[in-house]
Amino acid sequence: MKSRTELNRRIIFWVAVLAAVSVAGICSYLLLVSGGVKSETVQILQNGEIIREIDLRSLAEPVDVTVEADGRLNVVRVSRDGVYMLEADCPDQICVRQGTLGAVPIVCLPNRVTVRFAYAPPSAVDAELG
Repeated sequence: MKSRTELNRRIIFWVAVLAAVSVAGICSYLLLVSGGVKSETVQILQNGEIIREIDLRSLAEPVDVTVEADGRLNVVRVSRDGVYMLEADCPDQICVRQGTLGAVPIVCLPNRVTVRFAYAPPSAVDAELG
């Protein structure tokens, strides 16, 4: 019969293995869903079409982008420190309260405005030998 200490070690080992496999699977899934690697480019879309792209590396000062449609208004503040919805005249203000842009896009459903990072498609070539 095995000692209690040996059983505890085996349990800890298998829990660690399962945790590592789970983390690897989640990371792979997120990379697959996102379609690639996050870039330094922010896209502002209206009705699903890109209306403005801004490279964060090129910014010296924050830029306010006004999006207007059907008499409704959104103002997106884009800076090197973060991207967020500064103003929106939608009734629920969820897009304004969402905060700084991250992995999840900022979406204003009533005004049909989306703010997201552009994603570079995964490269078929991992490295080039020169």
